Amino acid sequence: MQDGVVVRAYSGFYYVQLAGREAEAPVECTLRGRFRQHSPEEKIRAGGRGAGKAANSATLVALVGDRVKVQLADSTHGVIEAIQERRSELARPALANVEQVVVVFAVTSPEPNLALVDRLLAVVAARDLQIILCFNKIDLTDRQASKTLALTYEEAGYRVILTSAKKGANIGRLREALQGRLSTFAGPSGVGKSALLNAVCPGHQLVTGEVSDKIRRGRHTTRYAQLLPLEGGGWVADTPGFSQLELSGISPGELSFLFPEFEPYLGECRFQPCFHDQEPDCAVKRALRDGKINPIRYEHYLEFLKDLRAQKPW
Repeated sequence: MQDGVVVRAYSGFYYVQLAGREAEAPVECTLRGRFRQHSPEEKIRAGGRGAGKAANSATLVALVGDRVKVQLADSTHGVIEAIQERRSELARPALANVEQVVVVFAVTSPEPNLALVDRLLAVVAARDLQIILCFNKIDLTDRQASKTLALTYEEAGYRVILTSAKKGANIGRLREALQGRLSTFAGPSGVGKSALLNAVCPGHQLVTGEVSDKIRRGRHTTRYAQLLPLEGGGWVADTPGFSQLELSGISPGELSFLFPEFEPYLGECRFQPCFHDQEPDCAVKRALRDGKINPIRYEHYLEFLKDLRAQKPW
């Protein structure tokens, strides 16, 4: 059997890039019958009727990003006989073994929704994945505005890269940050994710979309997930979108650990546990008063905390 990575999956077929055959086209594969079970996406779509059956099914199906073993039927076709243990798994988009998420927003056109930025950063952090925060389209605004935006998040503890897919600014830095890992891009439509992928993975010519003048949002252009190889090693996923924005599965007490700028103060509050809200003698609120925590980020923390407290415990 041959080792490989699932790089595309659609219409019941799985396209596997075999190890040592990276210069050749992926092999078209089917799944051995015992793996034909409900995927995370199928469970979500199942909804009401029949959802119980879907939810109770085992989740072991081949996902894009899976490391698999393939029995070849000929040089271009095979059967997936084994799926190796996953390091991570995402449901929306359905990906396996992702190590890093590039959170992409535009500095303008459309204007960045900072509450959405912070929500997405928290969602990714909750999945214990590495984060790169990328602000694209710096060619459309003045340099100081871009630097001020970047500084806000660098001071909070994030790695930030300012890019222009159109002008090629800092594409080398972004490509270097992706080397040797399986990464995916996340962010709203219209911020230039596909344009950035075209820049870091030249030759694929992914379809890009324009921002609507009426609603000031972009249009989704990616239809299915696929892995794009990087020169020098690593993969980057082109997906229909990282749409899991709910803070589900997170307890109110865990939220503060998803804000890296809170970390130096978490053990110094008078009360433990402390939610850094109404409690007196709170080290996080003291740092906020001292200008060590960005007040907008803190307000977003309180919004998310309120949302989590309103959720029913399951």
